[in-house]
Amino acid sequence: NDTNGEVRRYDVHEDCLEIFNADGRLLILTEHGIRLMDGDAGTVIAALEIDAVQMENLQVLKNGFSYYDAQNHSVRYLDGALNETANEILTVDMESPLVSPDGKSIYYCQGNDIRVYEPERKISRLLKTHTCEKQKLTGIYFDGKILECEITVSAGITKIIYILIGVSGLISITYLFDRN
Repeated sequence: NDTNGEVRRYDVHEDCLEIFNADGRLLILTEHGIRLMDGDAGTVIAALEIDAVQMENLQVLKNGFSYYDAQNHSVRYLDGALNETANEILTVDMESPLVSPDGKSIYYCQGNDIRVYEPERKISRLLKTHTCEKQKLTGIYFDGKILECEITVSAGITKIIYILIGVSGLISITYLFDRN
């Protein structure tokens, strides 16, 4: 059926792990790296070969992309053509770091804490503490105003919480959803 361009189908190959919308382009994480596809033509316009095992938290930013390089314990920043523009070596033990959409802050877990690190100022602040067995940041939404965190509360029971970040950087509301 004709959808007047509202619905489109792209051949992204069978090794696709995740797909992101990047302002009309498709950012595709595969087992062998990242591909950037033109959203209109459906052609690959850039590619970065890297083992997906060492990549975590691939994100679309305002001025490019970022991912956590678990092997080298760093956050790598890429431009719109997938060229590396910066490599922020993390000196603090940061679990599941996520970069804010503007690229100015890195949210991460450390034990039971959720913290934010500002690389430019070299400052880390506590945002929230949970009593849980394990936690992992899994998403950042609405222009960096909401963090998604998966927590394991007991005996493998996991919950998803959404944390609203206030203007001052402090957390104002936490919403809790059962994952099971």
